[in-house]
Amino acid sequence: MAPRRTQALPQLVVQYASPSLAINHGVQSSRSLTIIGELGRANSNIHAAAASYNGHLSYIQNQMQRLQDEHDQSLKQKDSTIAQLDWDLHQLKGANASLSNESTGKDATIAQMKYDVHKLKFASESSLTALIKDVRRHERQILSLLCTLEKERTDYKTKLNDLSAAHAKDLAIVNRNHVQQLVEVGVKRKEEITRVKMWREKNRPRPNELSRILERQRRSALQAEMGRVQEEAELRNLWNEARFQELEREKNEVEHQLAKVQRQ
Repeated sequence: MAPRRTQALPQLVVQYASPSLAINHGVQSSRSLTIIGELGRANSNIHAAAASYNGHLSYIQNQMQRLQDEHDQSLKQKDSTIAQLDWDLHQLKGANASLSNESTGKDATIAQMKYDVHKLKFASESSLTALIKDVRRHERQILSLLCTLEKERTDYKTKLNDLSAAHAKDLAIVNRNHVQQLVEVGVKRKEEITRVKMWREKNRPRPNELSRILERQRRSALQAEMGRVQEEAELRNLWNEARFQELEREKNEVEHQLAKVQRQ
């Protein structure tokens, strides 16, 4: 690939430059600013959604902690009640041993106590089961929110890749047009300079044979220069064609990568 030459063109180049060059450059700059603005707004929306989901997650965690604390306190109260009932049962058994004549009433009381203990244990187990179900339900809600957030992040990355690919494509087109216009301006400038020189040499007075010989030599030099300019123009056209093919290949690679990302 031929290296780029950056140099200031003379006033003659500016006269033959295409007026659409500045317009194309302004349009592409405006489009780049629009793309950057869309990226900023999309990023702000994602951050706002993430903050909302984080707040909801914190609220769910606080609710789960409160339920856990209430459950622990309830278990402590149940254990204290069971211990007290066991102690009462123990005392009743001692009284039953010492008072055999009242065994029937004591047995009924003991049976009632056992029933109460069993009832309290069943109520405690039911409360624990309900709490576990509630915790699992909150876990499912959290997982659903996390999946939604991950999907939005994936969509944001896909949109960002699409915008980056479009921006790169537009930038490549602008660069290609810019280089092509510079080459055309340079070729036109050299052709006009050569024409001016040939016209001056053609219209210069020739007083003697030496002047005619010098004129033929100058014409030969000008024709050689014209051939060199044409050869350089052909080389630049070949270089532009190679550059265009390279940009097309890069475009195909970007489209292939974009399609691959969309399939994923």
